[in-house]
Amino acid sequence: MRECISIKTDYSLLKSLIQIDALLSYATNNKIETLGIIDDNLSGTIEFLKNCYKNNIKPVIGYEITFKDKIII
Repeated sequence: MRECISIKTDYSLLKSLIQIDALLSYATNNKIETLGIIDDNLSGTIEFLKNCYKNNIKPVIGYEITFKDKIII
């Protein structure tokens, strides 16, 4: 089983340039079965979920919160 979790996408402004379409294309080509994103917001969640289900990939959704200069996942 291959899995990649804890990936930031371009929906986390100034933290990543990875686009969801490119991420799913990479996962499909490399036979990754589980894929997770952890962004600063939930804006890309629906797009990510739809593309994961379409490509038979198990989605994992995370949300990163910064509280008093500490990151909470």
